[in-house]
Amino acid sequence: IVIGPQGVCEWARVSGTHKSNWLDNEPTNEFLTWNVVILFPWDRDKRLFRGEKVYSDASLTQASTR
Repeated sequence: IVIGPQGVCEWARVSGTHKSNWLDNEPTNEFLTWNVVILFPWDRDKRLFRGEKVYSDASLTQASTR
């Protein structure tokens, strides 16, 4: 996690077994792994976060399996 004057940035390596419906996809029981970056931009004037932006290197159907 990086915290700076523009906001917060988090990088994570996500992994797990797809055991139930997720994002309109039926469970496959596959072990999936992918990267995700989440940005929380900071609004200096309002002194609040302006929401979040999520970036991923794979969709559920394209995630790498192990």
